[in-house]
Amino acid sequence: MKKVLVIIWLSTLGIGLFALTGYSVSNEFQITEETLPVELSSFTATATSENQVRLQWTSQSETSLAGYYVYRAQAAELWNAGIISALIPAANSSSQQSYVYDDHEVIPHGSYYYWLHGLELDGSGQFYGPIAVNVNHNDEGGSVPQPDLSTGIKSIYPNPFNPHSTIGYYVCDATEANIRIYNTKGQLLREYERSHSRAGAFEILFDGKDANGKDLGSGLYLVLMQSGKQVFSRKMALVK
Repeated sequence: MKKVLVIIWLSTLGIGLFALTGYSVSNEFQITEETLPVELSSFTATATSENQVRLQWTSQSETSLAGYYVYRAQAAELWNAGIISALIPAANSSSQQSYVYDDHEVIPHGSYYYWLHGLELDGSGQFYGPIAVNVNHNDEGGSVPQPDLSTGIKSIYPNPFNPHSTIGYYVCDATEANIRIYNTKGQLLREYERSHSRAGAFEILFDGKDANGKDLGSGLYLVLMQSGKQVFSRKMALVK
């Protein structure tokens, strides 16, 4: 059964709401699924009267979690976002936990997107979001555009690159993603297989080497992503 990603936009009130569920959804954002490092049931962003943004999130349980980082961008792309918080320690409790973070570095009439990065004790992690908020108390400036939450390759940065590039992609449900890199002759050089238990934004750091660890030469390369029956492609250039 697929996961469900629910996003409700209330931009005219300056509120963004994100809810990530497991395999079932209710009006109370309950989660039912196998044990995960963190089961996040709600994540909201609200523009306050002091021209700040208050982020609030609730976890149903936490296991082996170091804590959370908050990311912010002015576009709905994770790869454009930067960390704006120190590590917010996790309670690591089997009971519900609530967190609050206030972003004081925003300006009126600006639109912002936020993500949470749940950092596990082993150094791995998961991203939650984005949620969007319009810091606008005079109802001017329009609504916040919805992020692109469709499956596919979203970014290759930097491009051209030398020697590393980050391939950013999104999956809209629990699925497997296969990322392959080809040269212009159609020869397969590198392959990454990823299994995702939830919808979200993910990335792969490509080190400019083939499957045997040999450095690739300057030239044009094709990045191909397959998820289910869907196939997506982007070009990237290595310049030395």
